[in-house]
Amino acid sequence: MFLDKDKNRKMLEGSYKKIKSYYNYNKNFVFMKKKIAEYEFDASRMNYSLENLSEILMNLESETSKESIKKLIDKINFFIMPKAFADKSEKNQMFVSSNEPVNKPVNKVNFFIDMPIELHLLETLWTVLVGKIAYDKGIITDGCYGNCIDNKVVYNHEKEYLASINFDKNNLFKIYFYQYCDWKNNSIYATEKNIKKDTALVSLDIKSYYYTVNFKFRELLVILQNDENLIKIEKLTYIIEQIYVKYTGILSEFREVLQDYKKQEVLLPIGTFSSMLIANLYLSEFDNSMKNNKKVLYYGRYVDDMLILLDVSADKKVDKNIIIDDYLVEKNKILDKVKENKYCIHKLDNLIIQKDKVKIIYLEAKKSRSIINQLKKTIKIPSQMNIIPDSDLELNDFEEAAYVISNFNNETKIRDIGQVEVDKFQLGWYLSQIVQNSKVNKALLTEDEKISRQHEGEKILEFFNLSKALEYSSNWINVMYFYLLTNEWSYFKKFETNVREAIKGIRTEHIEGLVKGKERTIKAKMKRCLEKHFDICVATVLAINPSFSKKEKDDIRNLSIELRKANLFNHYLVSFPLVNYVDDLDDNVDLTKLTLDDIHRFNLDIKENRKVKLSPRFIKLDELFQWVFLRNTIYGGNYYLDGKISAKEKIEAIEQFFYKVNSINKSTVKPLSIEINNEKILDKYIVQKIRLGKEAIPKSKIRIAIANIKLDTKMCCYGLESKVMPTLKKRDFNLFLKTAYDDGKNRADFLLFPEFYLPVEWIAEVMSFVRKTGITVITGLHYMTYRNCAFNNIAVFAPVKTGRYQNSFLIVREKNDYAPMEQQILAIKNFVCKNQDIPNYQVITNDGIDYGTFLCYEFTDIVARSLYKNQIDLLFTPEHNRDTTYFSNIIETTTRDLHAFIVQANTSIYGDSRITGPYSRNDRNIVQIKGGDMDNIIIGTIDLKGVMDYQIGEQALANNEIDEYLMLDKKKRYEKETKLYDENVVKVSKTSARFDSNRLKRKFGKN
Repeated sequence: MFLDKDKNRKMLEGSYKKIKSYYNYNKNFVFMKKKIAEYEFDASRMNYSLENLSEILMNLESETSKESIKKLIDKINFFIMPKAFADKSEKNQMFVSSNEPVNKPVNKVNFFIDMPIELHLLETLWTVLVGKIAYDKGIITDGCYGNCIDNKVVYNHEKEYLASINFDKNNLFKIYFYQYCDWKNNSIYATEKNIKKDTALVSLDIKSYYYTVNFKFRELLVILQNDENLIKIEKLTYIIEQIYVKYTGILSEFREVLQDYKKQEVLLPIGTFSSMLIANLYLSEFDNSMKNNKKVLYYGRYVDDMLILLDVSADKKVDKNIIIDDYLVEKNKILDKVKENKYCIHKLDNLIIQKDKVKIIYLEAKKSRSIINQLKKTIKIPSQMNIIPDSDLELNDFEEAAYVISNFNNETKIRDIGQVEVDKFQLGWYLSQIVQNSKVNKALLTEDEKISRQHEGEKILEFFNLSKALEYSSNWINVMYFYLLTNEWSYFKKFETNVREAIKGIRTEHIEGLVKGKERTIKAKMKRCLEKHFDICVATVLAINPSFSKKEKDDIRNLSIELRKANLFNHYLVSFPLVNYVDDLDDNVDLTKLTLDDIHRFNLDIKENRKVKLSPRFIKLDELFQWVFLRNTIYGGNYYLDGKISAKEKIEAIEQFFYKVNSINKSTVKPLSIEINNEKILDKYIVQKIRLGKEAIPKSKIRIAIANIKLDTKMCCYGLESKVMPTLKKRDFNLFLKTAYDDGKNRADFLLFPEFYLPVEWIAEVMSFVRKTGITVITGLHYMTYRNCAFNNIAVFAPVKTGRYQNSFLIVREKNDYAPMEQQILAIKNFVCKNQDIPNYQVITNDGIDYGTFLCYEFTDIVARSLYKNQIDLLFTPEHNRDTTYFSNIIETTTRDLHAFIVQANTSIYGDSRITGPYSRNDRNIVQIKGGDMDNIIIGTIDLKGVMDYQIGEQALANNEIDEYLMLDKKKRYEKETKLYDENVVKVSKTSARFDSNRLKRKFGKN
C-alpha cells in the first residue's frame, strides 16, 4: 500500500492541507493553529519531516520506523479547557435581572489531545483511507449529520483504491453549520409531513460520549466487513491504536474512565480527525436500526445529540413516561433501562442517557399546526445567511444581541417571563457581523457610526469580565479583531487585561468526572492552557497588523509573524482579496489598510508560490477576476481588449490558475462559460461581445432596481488625491443590496448605481453578493489614479453559471469620452484624463438577455448609439448629469430607435433616474424619480417577453391586419379604428426602419 515514497509524500501533503484548512476556521482548539504555523514556518524542517514520514510509511515494520513512531507517541499529552460553569444562582421567578453571577466556578472540563503534528498527519491519512471504505460500503447512513466526511469532494469514482481519493483537496468534513442546520431543519420538515399522525419529537443527549465510548480497534474488521484495503493498512492502523492507548492511559490518571487501556480498550481523543470518524462508525449499527424502524418517522444524529420523530398513534393518552418507557424502550428498542431515571443506548450500556435531559414535543394529529409553525420559525437556511452584512447591528445595543429572556414573545404575560440568559449563538453571530462591518475605513464613517462603534466597544468590554470572559472564549478572536479594525488600542489592552485577570482568578468546584485528589493539578494546568490559548488568539489577530500592539511578549509577536506567513487569520479583513498571498510585502505591513497605490508601488503580484500551494482555503474565481482588475488599473482602458495577448488567452490564463491553485482536475468539471470576442466596426469602434454562461431563453418579466442617491461633485471626486474625504454611508449601501435581494423571494435581476458611486474598497463585497444572489450589478466606480492620470470606469458585476456552481465575473472599462466639464474639474485638481483612441462598447449576453452600457457623456455619441441597433434588449447608463432635458430627449429617441429598454441612474440632485421602454408617450417611463431627502432603491418590472414577441411578429401581424382591414365593411372598420386608438392600453411602439428581428428568432428557435 505504501511502497511508493513519492505517493506517500503526496498523501501526507494532502493530509496536511486538510488539517490546516479545518483548523483555519476552528475557534475552540486554537492550539493546532500554533502547531501548524510553527511547522510550516521552517520550510526545510517541514520538508525533512514529510520526507521522513514518507520513508516510515514505506518501512513500517523496520526497527528504525518503530523507534521513530515510539518517540513521537511518547510526547503525547493533553490540553484542558473549561467546558461548563456552575450557576449557583436561584431561579427566582419573582425577580428578573440581567445581572448574572459575577464569577462562576468551572464544574466541567474538556480534555484535548496534545501530540506532535507528525502524528496528526498519520492519523488524518488513516481517516481519509478508512473513510473511503466506510462510505463505499454505505456504513454511515444519511441520518448521521455530525463530523461527516465530504465524500463527494474527498473521493471519486476511480476503481483503484488510492486513485479514488482526492488527496489534493483542502476539505475533509462537510461544513459544520450547514450540517447542523440540516439536522434540525429536517426534523421540523418531518413533523409537518406527518401532521396527520400523532407524533412525538424526542431529543436525546448521550452523556460524555467521547469519554464513554469503549472502542477496540479490532472491532473495525467487523464494522467494515473484513475489507481487504483495511487489512492492507493494518500496520498504520496499529500506530493509530497506539496513539489512542497511550492517550487513554494518560487520561486515566486524571479522569475516571470506563476503558481498560491495558486491554486495548480506548476512549476517543478530542482533537483528532480519526476520533470523529470512529464516533460515527461506533454508532453505525444503531443508526442503521433507526433507519429501518418504520415507527421512526425521522432520525438524525449530530455526534452525541439525537432527534427522533416517533409515531405514537397507538396510544390515546401520551405523557413523558409513556414515550420513554413504552416507545423508546419497549416498542422500538431505542433505549435500555438501566435503573430508575437512567437509560442507555440499546445494547450499549456504557452510553448513558439522562432522563431529566430528555426533551419531548408531543404533536397531536391535525391539531398541532401552531406548534409546527413555531418550530418552522427556528429554521435556518445557511445559503440565505450572510448574503449581506447586517450593518444595522452597529446601532443596536450589544446587550440586546447577547441576552435572551426565556419564555418571552409578543403574547407572553408579565408573570410568565423567564430568566435572562446569554444566547451563545446570537452572541457569536453578532460579534462576527460587527467585525465585518468594522472593515470600513474610519475616515468614511458618519459621526453617528463613530459614536456607535465606541459605545459598542465599551459594552463588549464590560460583558467579557470575570467568568464570562472565559465562558465565551470562542469569541476572543472576534472581539480583538473588532478593536484592531476600529483602531481602539486602549480597549484592546483592557480586554487583554480582563481575560488574563479572569484566567488568574479562575475558580473550580467539584469538576465532574475527575479522579479524586486531582482537581488542584487540573486547575493549575487549565490556567496554563488558557494562557497559551489566549496568547494564540492575540497572535492570530495581530497577524494582519503586527504593529498594532507593540507591547506584546516576544513569543506572541513571533507567533503572529508565523501565523501571517501561514495565512492563518481572517482573510476577509484584508484590504483587497488575495493581497495576503503575495510574497513581496513586509511582515509588519498593516494588511487592513493597503491601497491601490501600494499594490502598484510594490508591484505586488500573486504567483504559484508556497502560500498559494498551502492555502488554507478555496480561492474563489471572483477573487482572481478582482485581482486582475486591481493589478491593471494603472493602464486605464479595457483589460479584455485584444493586444499582445488576446482576450481569450487572458480568460484562459485566469481559469488555468484557478484550477491549479485549488487542485481541480479540469477534466472533471465543466469549462468556464465566458467568451469574449472583440469586433472592429469601420475601424473606428470596437464592439466587445461577451457571452456568460450557456444560451438560454430569457425570463418573461425582469425586475430592475435603481439606486436613487445624492452624490455631489465633491463626492464624485473621491479617489483623487484630495484632502476632502466625503462621507460614504456603508449602511445605506448594504441596505440597497438587501432591498434588491429581498430575502430571495422577489429579488431584482439587475441593480444599477450612478456614475462615480462605488469605492474600489467595496468591490469584493459586490462580487460576493453577485455570486450568492445571481443579481447583476452595474455601477460607476470612484476615480482611480496613477501619478497625474485619472480614470473614470464603469463596472459590470455579472453572475456566471458553470455547471451547478455560480461565480461572479467583473468586467471594467474606462470611459470612452470624457465630458469637457469633467476634464476641467480634473485639471483643477491637477489630473488629466484621456479619451480612448478607439472607443469600445460591450454587448453582454447572460441568461438569454443581451444588454449594453453607456457611461454618461458617451450617450451623446450618435454613432455609438447606433452600434447597439439589433444587438440588445437593455441598455444601462450610470450618470452624473445636470443636463437632464437633453439626455431625456436622447433616451426617448434611442429607446424607439433601438427598440430596447433603457435604464439610467443619475444623482438624485439632478434626478431623472428611470426605466424607459419602447412604448407610447404616456407609457414609456415605467419608473421615474427625482430628488428626495433619503437615499433609496426603486424597483420596476419590465415585460421583456411582450416586447420581444412584438418585435418578432410585428411585420407579419401588420400585413395580416392590412389584408383584413381591406375586407371589412364600414361598421367593422369603425370598431377596429376605435380599438386601434384606445389610449388605455399600454402598447409597444413600432420598431425603427431596418430593425432586424432575426436575433430574437434565433434565440427562441423561430423561423
